[in-house]
Amino acid sequence: MPMILRSAVASPFSRKVKIAAYMLGLDKQIDVQALNSADPNDQIQKQNPLAKIPTLVLENGKSIHDSRVIMEYLDTLAEIGRA
Repeated sequence: MPMILRSAVASPFSRKVKIAAYMLGLDKQIDVQALNSADPNDQIQKQNPLAKIPTLVLENGKSIHDSRVIMEYLDTLAEIGRA
């Protein structure tokens, strides 16, 4: 199961995470899924109790939120990270 990035098209914070994933070569490992705030069955409440985006759902089911924290995590996964 790949990581899942819950995001919204208009969110600059989600865009920032997507660009970082691409630049780090991790974009193929992340499934981007749009948040549907109008759907009461959307899983975002379980993935992030604050229902904020972006939220990165890891392979083990745990979630990371806040774009800065997500990008720090992605940097630890990348072979070409900050070093």
